[in-house]
Parts: sequence; C-alpha cells; structure tokens
Amino acid sequence: MGYFFKLLFIISAVITLASCKKDPSIPVVAIPKTSTVNDSIWVLDSTVTLDRKILLASNSFGTQLYLLGNNYLVTIDSTTHTTSSTLVSASDIGVFSKPVLTPLFYSYLSSNDSTVVVGLNQFPNVSVSINVLDSDTNIHFICSNSTTGPLVAINDLNQLIIPVQLSANADNTPTYQAFAIYNINASIGSSSLSVSFKGVIQNLMDTVSAWQGHGHAEPPFVFVQAMDDNFYYSSVYQGITYKIDVSGNFTKLFNGELLNFVYVNDTLNALGSYSPLTGNYYSELQWFMNYPATNVWIEYNFNISPDYRTGYAVVQNKVIAYRLGQIWEVVINKSTSSVQFKELDNSTISTNYINSVIAFDNKVYVTTIDGLFYKPINKFFTYK
Repeated sequence: MGYFFKLLFIISAVITLASCKKDPSIPVVAIPKTSTVNDSIWVLDSTVTLDRKILLASNSFGTQLYLLGNNYLVTIDSTTHTTSSTLVSASDIGVFSKPVLTPLFYSYLSSNDSTVVVGLNQFPNVSVSINVLDSDTNIHFICSNSTTGPLVAINDLNQLIIPVQLSANADNTPTYQAFAIYNINASIGSSSLSVSFKGVIQNLMDTVSAWQGHGHAEPPFVFVQAMDDNFYYSSVYQGITYKIDVSGNFTKLFNGELLNFVYVNDTLNALGSYSPLTGNYYSELQWFMNYPATNVWIEYNFNISPDYRTGYAVVQNKVIAYRLGQIWEVVINKSTSSVQFKELDNSTISTNYINSVIAFDNKVYVTTIDGLFYKPINKFFTYK
C-alpha cells in the first residue's frame, strides 16, 4: 500500500505541473541548443529594433554600413562593432518610398512633394531642405509618381538631380521633360553642408505631348539613377532610356525601360522588364551590357517575366534579384541567349519585404520593413 500511495503522489504531481500555465510576467530565456547552428539561415540583427526596424536602403563607405529607414539613419561600424542611429525624419519618408543612399549622402522627397532633403551620412543630424519650387519660377511641380525607383539621384561629382515639370507654355506648345540640378557642397570628414542651385535642363526629345497622348498630363518615371558621373532616366510611355552627362546633354541609349544599373566587375549592366511595344510590365526581361573596351551597349532579351518591381544588386560579382521575401541569383548564358533565376535560401525572411541587398564585412545584409537580417557571405549562395 505504501508503494501505491507514493506512486499515486508522483503521478498527481506530474499532472499538476503539466497543467500549469506560464506566467506571462516571467521572462523566458532560451537555452542554447548543443547541436550545430545552421548558419545558412538569415539572422535578425538584434541591435536594430523598435521604430528603427523599417529599413528602405543601404550603402557603405569604408568601415561604415549605412541603413536608411523612414525615421532613422542607422550606422554599423565593422571596426568597433557598434550600432548607432540618428533621427533624420519625423516619419516624412514613406514606408514604400524610394529614398537615395549613396556612400556619402542620404536624400529623399518629403511627403509634401515639394521639398527634397539632403543629409550627411557621417553626420546624420546635418541636413538641408530644398524647396524646389522656389529654385526657378518656371518649375510647376516635382515629378513624384514613380513606383519603382528613386525620384532623386546623386552622382560621384556630388550633383543632385530632381525630375520636375515646368509650367505650361502660354501658346500651349509642348514642354519637355526637365530636371533641376544642384551642387552639393560638402567634403569627407566635415560637418559643413550646403546646396546651390545650378539650373534646369530639358530633354528636347521627350515632350509633354507624348505623355498626354497616353492619357497622362504629367510625366511618369520608372527611375532616375546615377552611376559614376552620369545620370540615367526612363521615359515610361516612350519606352526609352536616356543618359544625362555632366554637361547636361541628353543621349538616347536604347529602346527599353531600365529599372536598375549595376556593375559586375568593370561592366555596367542595365536591367528592366517593361516592353513599350505591348505596354505590359511583365512581358520580358531586358538586359543591356556596356563593355568598357568598346563602350557599346549589347542587348539581350529573354522570354521571362519577373515582376517590374524586382530589385537587383551584386554580391561577389554575381547579379542578385530580389522581390518581396524572395532572392535569386540571376545567371545569363550569352551563347544560348538564356537566363536562369536560381532561388536562394530565404528562411526566416520569406514573408518579409526586402528593400535592398548588400555585402559588407564578410556578411550579406538585407534590409526589410521589419528589421535587418544577415548571414555569412560564404553561406549566401545556398540554394532552395
């Protein structure tokens, strides 16, 4: 009988403990597993939290990784292994907007659609606001209807370009696509910053009447982007990509609407997915390559339809595509004129929204609207 009562007591105690609920006020500490950690999955950076988790763009300069969100500029230092953040906007940057982040500057179009902010990455609390409509009385409004690329761009000469619409001519003759250009006066290591208006340039090959013929009274854009000393932009309804050089001259590069310019080694690549012939955003992938030896653009067209909002980056001289929570390595076979999207592991970020991909300090980072994730660079090319 004594043994029976002891056994009954033990069983009752086990049942009682098993039925107890956890006290929500008691913090739960995870005990590390003794098994080998799978370092091929994406890890959430615990130093970027709270309202700093919405991250829209990334870039790096030296030992600094810069991350621009809708409120803060976050800086990660690979030498001191510290993370800092500075408030640069009172929720003035839209969560799904396209701010610009270069190695030296951040810039974005304010929510009032008439002010552009430029700031220093090294001194994030130093910024200037440009009221574009006050720069020139002929400027009617800033072209702010882009959905797939930055509305402003900054080149390596510290020139800022902003697409604008000029006031209509009194005689109703066509006006042309215009850009306001500013010089950013700043130097590395200095907290001094100013911006001076340089002037307005117009593309006489791109008229307002062309846009109005498609039912649009204002010019829509796919992107305005800077590479080296030059600027590039696409006229959506013309389906043409133009280059703007340092003198403000416009050159038609090719028929096609390009969303991203990236360097692979010393070859400039331009990628897009819009066909002006069909007006279908999902018609085909266009890929242009400019080889430095000849300075000639070679065109490749593929019967594949990535979403026109797909972003592109380069990791270890390989082209990377990303959209929502997916990431691919994009492999082109020039001899067969074929392309392959090889999906990479997206464990822990599959339901997220990726805004940028960047390699830094032997890691690959992805910025999302719900935090910063990373993995070792030697584990990045892990395929699904």
